[in-house]
Amino acid sequence: MLKLSLNADKLRALTVKLREAGSKPIDRDTAKLIGTTTIKLMRELIASGNSPIYGKGKFEKYKNPKRYPGKKKSHEPVNLYLSGDFLKSLDYKLIPDKIGFKTKVGYFEEDQLVKEQGHRKGTNKQPKRPTIPKGREKYVDSIRSAIVDIYQKRINKLLKG
Repeated sequence: MLKLSLNADKLRALTVKLREAGSKPIDRDTAKLIGTTTIKLMRELIASGNSPIYGKGKFEKYKNPKRYPGKKKSHEPVNLYLSGDFLKSLDYKLIPDKIGFKTKVGYFEEDQLVKEQGHRKGTNKQPKRPTIPKGREKYVDSIRSAIVDIYQKRINKLLKG
């Protein structure tokens, strides 16, 4: 069996070559797997009080967790969980692209998008706790590694068959 061990840059270069050869390397199933895997890993990190964004580390402690209904917030871990609606609404969309499909992960419900923007900016005297990478931000290594592994398996399948 052909097995590739690629870093993200080499993987992108191989994807470009496959695309130039007329192949769309990222099919719908691969894009869905990237979405579900990314969301699963993000929720695990957030539940443990860690940002899914590279370099952000642990979320800053809640200043006054007793003010939340039913004392649902503990000082640590800061898991951004109150009703559960915020993290449950974390979702992905598949976007048709020249490589097949791209996966966009985010909050697509307006009220939850507002919450993410509040976490990003640190509104109401709360510290900044963004959960979605923006601009030059990247996912933490564990999420990026999982995505690269999914791409590698797909490209290995294309090269084999």
